[in-house]
Amino acid sequence: MRLSQDLQDNGTIIQPFVVAGVGHEFWGENSLSISSGAGLDQNLTLTDRPLRTYGVGSIGFNVFSDGPWSGFGKVDGLVASQAEGFALRAGIRYAIGQTQAPPK
Repeated sequence: MRLSQDLQDNGTIIQPFVVAGVGHEFWGENSLSISSGAGLDQNLTLTDRPLRTYGVGSIGFNVFSDGPWSGFGKVDGLVASQAEGFALRAGIRYAIGQTQAPPK
């Protein structure tokens, strides 16, 4: 589910947002096996356990201007019984040529 709003100020639009969700992984353990040939006879097996039920979420904002500049910032997160993590993302955009009006 995403909740957001458009805030306008002197030709600039700021879109703060919050995203939340719940997922469930139905598959069991996964594995990957790699074997070498040519008489080396070495094997490597990687396995993982499923996340089962997990929660994901994001919080952030988009910024649009009347000119060629725009930007964004967000934090993404994942929480599960066997894993957790987050990512920070930010960026600016510069449009070359004719730009479209910001979303309304």
